[in-house]
Amino acid sequence: MRKNIGAKSALYPMPVLIIGTYDAAGVPNAMNAAWGGISEECEISICVSDDHKTTANVLARGAFTVSVADVENLVAADYVGLTSGFDTPDKIERAGWHATKSERVDAPIFAELPFALECRLKSYDADACRLVGEIVDVSVDDRILAADGKIDLAKFHPITYDSYRHDYVALGAAVGGVGDLCAKALEIQKGGAVADLLIGAEANGDAAVGDIFLYDALGHLHYLGNARLIVGAQNGGTVGD
Repeated sequence: MRKNIGAKSALYPMPVLIIGTYDAAGVPNAMNAAWGGISEECEISICVSDDHKTTANVLARGAFTVSVADVENLVAADYVGLTSGFDTPDKIERAGWHATKSERVDAPIFAELPFALECRLKSYDADACRLVGEIVDVSVDDRILAADGKIDLAKFHPITYDSYRHDYVALGAAVGGVGDLCAKALEIQKGGAVADLLIGAEANGDAAVGDIFLYDALGHLHYLGNARLIVGAQNGGTVGD
C-alpha cells in the first residue's frame, strides 16, 4: 500500500556538496549544499540563495569548486554548512581543511576532500536560486583511484543527505555492473524456447497459433513474435510467420 506524503524537496540519494570559493580578499570559503547535480554534459546546477557569502564570492570571481563530502570529513562538512563565512571568515581553518588554488579556475581546492569539480560560472538566477557552472576539470586525489585510474568507491566514501530525518548516510557497496545484470537476465534462447513449446504437442494439425511470450530470469514477460506452429509426425517441423 502506498501513501501520499505531499510535495517535498526530497530525493534519494541526495548529495552533500561542498562549494569552495574565494572572497574579494582571497580568503577561502566553503558551504554545504544538497540541492544540486549534473544538469548537462560538463555542467552542474546547484540551488544556492543570494544571501550566502558563497553566492557573492562566485559572482565576484566567476568560479567555484564543488567537492563531494565523504565519511572521513563528516564533521567538517557539517560545520561549514552550519557556519557562515560572514560571521566566521576563518571557518576553513577552524574546519581543519587546507586550501590551495585550482590550476583551472579562480577557486580553492581542499586537500582533505579527494574529489572536486572545478567550475566556471555560467549563470546565476537569483529568483530561482539556481547556480550553474561549467565543469572545466575534475581534480581527484590518487588515494581514491583504482589501478585502472578510475574512481574506486572502496577507497572513496561519499555521504548523502536524508532530508526527512536530517541525517548523513554513507553509500553502500556496489551491487552490480550497469548492463551486466540485464544482459544475463535476458539470455533467452529463442530457438530452444520455441522448441520447448513444441515438445508436448501431439496433434498432427495446428498445435499453436499466435503470439509467443517468455519470462526471463527476473520474471519479466518478453514478446518473442507471432508464430504458426505446425507439429506432427508427418510434418516433423515448425513453420513461422
